[in-house]
Amino acid sequence: MLLHAPPRVPETSYRPDAFLIVAGMGQNLPRCGEDCNLGVDRIMKILIVDDDASMRELLAKFMSRFGQCDLADGGNAAFDRVRQALADGAPYDLISLDIMMPGMNGHEVLSEIRAIECEAAASHDGDDGVPARCRVVMVSARDDFDGIMESLRTQCDAYIIKPITRDKVVYTLNQLGLSEAAD
Repeated sequence: MLLHAPPRVPETSYRPDAFLIVAGMGQNLPRCGEDCNLGVDRIMKILIVDDDASMRELLAKFMSRFGQCDLADGGNAAFDRVRQALADGAPYDLISLDIMMPGMNGHEVLSEIRAIECEAAASHDGDDGVPARCRVVMVSARDDFDGIMESLRTQCDAYIIKPITRDKVVYTLNQLGLSEAAD
């Protein structure tokens, strides 16, 4: 398993506080393609989960350049949205997930989302319409090794350390192979 920090660059250049998780872990669910290969008539679906309304809005502002953003204020709302998207045959391509939330933390939420994806994949019984395992970007003020490793164990794809900036978000999503939506 590899954990990559962004390459070192001169102090005058942008240097993101983001970690990209490069090795797959856990279930062998289908993954979104390198460029998400969404097709001409489909834009990327993004779910932003954070208990802080201003953070949800800020992330939506930055991520809306990549696709349609839906918002959820916690785990239960996220589960409802993920289940509905899977039932509609239009799963989320990306989920931005805060770690420190009341009730259920982001790690618990992600574990449940992965279980929901497994249920959906099993119910398709091998047909080609199996929903993709969505990409997940964990967002947190925690910059400690243990916090990042816990995110790895719950199968996130990237980790952004707060404070959030447009550059961090764009850099991270580009590193995941996601492209900004065409105007």
